[in-house]
Amino acid sequence: MAIFLLVAQDVVPRLTSFLGGLFEEDHKLVVHAAWPAEAEGCGTQAAVAMPAGGLPVHDLDLDEFGQDPRDIAAADGAASWEVGTLTLAFTTTGGDPIHIDSARPRILSRQKHVSLDWVLHKRNGCGGPGGGESSATSTVRSLVFDLDRKRMVTVVNGEELRLDAPGGSLLTGTTVSKEKPLYASFAVHSCSAYYEWVLDVTYTENGERRTHREGPFRSVGGVRGVPIYDIETVGGGRKLLDTATRTVSSCSLTEAKR
Repeated sequence: MAIFLLVAQDVVPRLTSFLGGLFEEDHKLVVHAAWPAEAEGCGTQAAVAMPAGGLPVHDLDLDEFGQDPRDIAAADGAASWEVGTLTLAFTTTGGDPIHIDSARPRILSRQKHVSLDWVLHKRNGCGGPGGGESSATSTVRSLVFDLDRKRMVTVVNGEELRLDAPGGSLLTGTTVSKEKPLYASFAVHSCSAYYEWVLDVTYTENGERRTHREGPFRSVGGVRGVPIYDIETVGGGRKLLDTATRTVSSCSLTEAKR
């Protein structure tokens, strides 16, 4: 799963919805967040699911080209379906660097049985199926949150590394400054329940340890019989496609992508 930890000179990521401001006025850390699509109009990893009674799928705005429809759906109450991506940008308004200590998810609630009206995914990225790929010569680092197992792992070049050290995370030991912002993305897996969760970022500023919280976010998986829709690009516009299929098992869409 090519989800990267990158610095400013490497990439300028898409940052649209869920913009976070200052944690408090006297705190210098600024965090911007985007959820749950991993690339504007191109990424195919993320899907979303609307809880029963929420926004009808045909009422979803597909013409807002500044945002991914999956992000728009999430802002209207949809949860990530099986896999979502939380993309964060860290910077500071102060002159001194800020040290990131950890970034960890906290599950607020878990519901085993939930009704869903629809699932929306995107089979094709930009330029054909699957979208773009990363350079084969680069070191690929990703952070995966498995909500079902309450487990977090780091994947480096396809090898899974457990984070057994207390407070450890992919961001531990990194530094943020005006000259060197930090960009990070986290894959979030959910295959057996409906979750509400937050991400707590602990950091040190001027020798004092603080916490910044992003969320709450919603993630779900493992619900059978939900109609699946796709997003197509037609003539420069977007079109909703009824795939005439339904979810059949836990993480069925994720398995189909592998």
